[in-house]
Amino acid sequence: MSGSVNGHEDPADQPPWAMQLALRVEKNAPPSHLAVCESAAMAVVTLLADPRSAPGGEWHEAVAAWESRRIRKVVRRARGVRWEALGALTGVLVGIA
Repeated sequence: MSGSVNGHEDPADQPPWAMQLALRVEKNAPPSHLAVCESAAMAVVTLLADPRSAPGGEWHEAVAAWESRRIRKVVRRARGVRWEALGALTGVLVGIA
């Protein structure tokens, strides 16, 4: 799907980009829908404010490419071993109390 939304375009010859978000969801204490939305919003703000996203930072090119297209986020759930495995990935971590 290509086209312009709010001045952002998806290049016709490239797949859409989506920021991947992982949310810790325990079976015995699932978060509310509002908490999920707050966490996603805080993760995006934290990523954009991170020095690695600034010009010269290791994430700058990828973040700039994401910002120039339609803004998409994919939220996935993780718990237990899968949540622990996320610690090996480079990224930002936020928490909502």
